[in-house]
Amino acid sequence: MKLERGEISLLANFSNSNDAERALKEIKTKDLGAAQLDRTSLYGVTSDTELNNPIAGQADTNTGLTLYSADRDQWQDLDARILMNADPSAGGMSANRNFIGDKSFLLTVVTKEQNVNQIKDIIEKHGGKV
Repeated sequence: MKLERGEISLLANFSNSNDAERALKEIKTKDLGAAQLDRTSLYGVTSDTELNNPIAGQADTNTGLTLYSADRDQWQDLDARILMNADPSAGGMSANRNFIGDKSFLLTVVTKEQNVNQIKDIIEKHGGKV
């Protein structure tokens, strides 16, 4: 994507989707620019789109609970699952370490330069970091 003259792009990280979605909604409601929300991963995997609830017996994999990876095919992506399961947050040895979900929500905004401070204020108000 090529930015037009006078446009700027902002990237902000959030620790949970609720805060990120509130910031996204406020930016869009105030028509401050084009904004998009994505989930990121250390492993290049698609975000978990399935429910992982161990109490209801819906946790198929160890990495599905900790790394949002239950929608990965357990037979075709066996090598990726092995690597993900080696992560300290999946294996239980994660003391003093940030989990994969710590800042796994990325808000991208393309806006005019005059809107930057207002957008930064909205992001910070909702717990994001630019």
